[in-house]
Amino acid sequence: MNDQGHPYLYPARLFEVVDPREPDDWVTEFGEDGERYAYPPPLNKSGFFEDFFDAKKGAVTTFWRIVSQRLATAAVAV
Repeated sequence: MNDQGHPYLYPARLFEVVDPREPDDWVTEFGEDGERYAYPPPLNKSGFFEDFFDAKKGAVTTFWRIVSQRLATAAVAV
């Protein structure tokens, strides 16, 4: 997420992986230039983020539902 609360693709070189675990249900794919994408299945549909940034209600609702679920799960796990 960027400072405006929107999903953003940051360069991998900006991160250090300290725990490589990911949720079991995430789908991982690689782009043409080797970039890695990993999302929960509802966000991994072709054109999803284009629809999100075009403010299409279904995509926006789905995105925030998934984010809220992940945050709630993380809060319980702590």
